[in-house]
Amino acid sequence: IISTKPEPDKNTNFNISHNPNNKRINTGIKTSLDLGKWKLYSGLQFNRADDYHSPAGRILNSSFKYFSGIFDLSIAGKNREFYLGYLTGIGKDIGKPDRENNSDKYDIVPSETNHIIRLGYIDKQMVKNGSFDFSMFLNPTTYRLEKINTGTNTIQGSDTTGINLGIKTDLKKSITDSFAFQAGVEWFSRQNIQMENRVQTGNEIEVTHPLHSGTRNDYGVF
Repeated sequence: IISTKPEPDKNTNFNISHNPNNKRINTGIKTSLDLGKWKLYSGLQFNRADDYHSPAGRILNSSFKYFSGIFDLSIAGKNREFYLGYLTGIGKDIGKPDRENNSDKYDIVPSETNHIIRLGYIDKQMVKNGSFDFSMFLNPTTYRLEKINTGTNTIQGSDTTGINLGIKTDLKKSITDSFAFQAGVEWFSRQNIQMENRVQTGNEIEVTHPLHSGTRNDYGVF
């Protein structure tokens, strides 16, 4: 999904919907332009809701706010194509309902962010009867979680930040009309992973760091 080349649908769409159960509003717009060699695809979406109601009553802490956007630009010639894209997702005050629907004890995600920058290059001239594809992405993320217990006046919080990134190369070649091969290498990495845990009881705060500057690398060949 991250490294797939976007395919504009050459139109503009606007959407809006409302759900009176939880006062949910979902609205957005997307547009695409085909200017010959240049193609543009972009869109914005906003979604918010209050607590929803089930047959058993109001489900506490089920409200949320979320914003997302996309911008993709590509230029293509007869044998080469280049594309650059940006995707984002930003969540605020995302509730995590408790099974017991307890108003004194609940979880919430105050903030969650994803920013994805991706680029790709396709060359159909480098290999006879084939193509060479290159793609990469960069994805900084943040995630904050809080576990709140008003009965004991306690807040447990955790923050996780990091950067995901990856590179993929792909070679395709047709040998005959019925026989072809495909080969490539991939690298996926997580860098600078930071985790912080907090426990606040009254005015006292205890902070720990279970992971500092964490790194992970995965490689693949196919």
